[in-house]
Amino acid sequence: MKIVQQILFSPLNNVNRESFISNYSSLKYRELKYLHEKILSDKLSPIFLDYFKTKKLLDIIDKKELSQIISQSKRFQIQNLQIVKEIIFLSNLFKKANLNPIFLKGSALINEYNDLSLRPMVDIDILFSRNEIFDAYKILKKNNFRELAYRSLTRKDLLIFSKNVHHLPGLIGDSNISIELHHRLTRINDFEKCPITESIFSNRKKINFFGENINIPSIEEVVIHQLVHFSLNANFNNQLRTFYDLKQIEKNYKIDWPKILSKNNNSKIKQTLSTSLAVINKNSFKTNRFDKLKNDFKEYFPEEKTVDFLYNKTLEVYKSNTSNYILEKIYIFLKIIKSKNIFKLITKINEWMFFRVYMFLKLKR
Repeated sequence: MKIVQQILFSPLNNVNRESFISNYSSLKYRELKYLHEKILSDKLSPIFLDYFKTKKLLDIIDKKELSQIISQSKRFQIQNLQIVKEIIFLSNLFKKANLNPIFLKGSALINEYNDLSLRPMVDIDILFSRNEIFDAYKILKKNNFRELAYRSLTRKDLLIFSKNVHHLPGLIGDSNISIELHHRLTRINDFEKCPITESIFSNRKKINFFGENINIPSIEEVVIHQLVHFSLNANFNNQLRTFYDLKQIEKNYKIDWPKILSKNNNSKIKQTLSTSLAVINKNSFKTNRFDKLKNDFKEYFPEEKTVDFLYNKTLEVYKSNTSNYILEKIYIFLKIIKSKNIFKLITKINEWMFFRVYMFLKLKR
């Protein structure tokens, strides 16, 4: 593993001060630029700043790059406080309407960290049942939340949107924090019926979230969702936070990995979880009894060359653009062609084109 990659996981592995200084001082200019760009793109600045302070490394880090890390960390600290306040407000709002939100991702993870500033939250993701999601959306609109990208959509528009996307269009309130209401956790392109959503509903738990009781997934479901999001939803792009989240979860709980891989009968989900774990365990750290897990579930784990490719993908600084989006769609269609299901391909193309044209007419602010 390259030295610059070792440095990316220094806080994760609690690398001592002397080793870090030795590694950092050996970096070339291009490697140094990459390191700091990756820290910022993957939202690792709070973790690195805490590590720098703990190991007394502030004087070692390039001053310009350090100032950017400090600036981003302060922004995330303020933003996290705003998001905590917003989650409490939303929880009370939905409770008054007898709705049952389940808060996801950062909302479910932030209590696992000793300091709420260490786990940046960018937006708020909430899972609702199909029976409640449109009412929840309507309540937000009545409380002055507005669409991020679209003009105001009717219930019919939202229904069409929900048949093509696993969440409703994002909303934003006076706090400028994006809210996404999910009716499922996997993309419709990946699964016709989401294989993990029902388990989230069945195994939700209530926690004390800064004085407010909110619903979140069980810790096993949090792990499953993180690993599925890491690979399928985010496509391994700018997701090094997942490595740190998993490390923190393993620190706090004794995770039963065989149970996690066994509990879902969907083979694609098993492969997804196994692939995510293989990538995360590649060079950074080892989850509990990973080698035994890999041996027991070897039929679901990818070849080493695939793991290498995907691991290197996680280390790239990914910038989303239109060409990436188009390439992703082409890849989906090629997978359907490979399966020789021409009827499904034609149906997918028709549905995708209709949805894009339809929403374009509603677009864009």
